[in-house]
Formats: sequence, structure tokens, C-alpha cells
Amino acid sequence: MRSRSSRPHEYFAVDPRVPLPATWPTVGIVGRIGRGEFAGHWVYVDPYWEGAVGEGLPVGYALELPAGQLRDVDGRPLLDDGTYDSFRSAGRGGFIDMLTTALEVVWFTDPETIADVMATMRG
Repeated sequence: MRSRSSRPHEYFAVDPRVPLPATWPTVGIVGRIGRGEFAGHWVYVDPYWEGAVGEGLPVGYALELPAGQLRDVDGRPLLDDGTYDSFRSAGRGGFIDMLTTALEVVWFTDPETIADVMATMRG
């Protein structure tokens, strides 16, 4: 069975709750899952740059999930841990938008929250 994360160049509705990449700290962002099997667990978004880290905007990101595979609230495969996604043109959402919409993820860009969550996740 293929999860949605295995289909390249798929577009989703843009979810306005996802912080704009221009606001992301160099280390990435974290989000707390709001519903589903892993409600209350954290997601880490690791940004990727084309050149030197922190120069310009990231070109994509990888998702570090609390399980090998997340499922939506109906139990269907949603995303695999480590999924990479490139940013799309304006008006086209990506896997981060799909995840946010499906599981009501609340994102954080403040360095203190990110550091606390990363310390817990990588413990």
C-alpha cells in the first residue's frame, strides 16, 4: 500500500495555520498534533537549503514524526516519518499543509519551544 507521502508533486490546499517559511528559524519549526492517534505528540520540520544553511529561504523540508507512519482520524495512511517535500508555488500547499489540516497541528516558531521539544524528541 502506498501512502500519500510516496506520490511526488502532489498539491494540497494551503492551510493558513502553517507559518510562512520566511518566519522559520534556521533550526526549523515544531508542531503539536491536535487530533488522531498521536494527539499531543510533536512533529519536527527540518528545513533544507540549496546553498549554505540559513542563506535565503529554505527550498524544502523533512518531517520528523512521532511514529513511522501517521494515519488520519479515519485510520488511512497519511505520511511516513522522514518524508521530504519541496516548497510549491504560491497557492499550492504541500505535505505540511495536508498534515496540519488532517490532524489540526499547531505550529511554533519561537526558539525556546523548539529547543524544549527537540530536547524531548531526541532525549
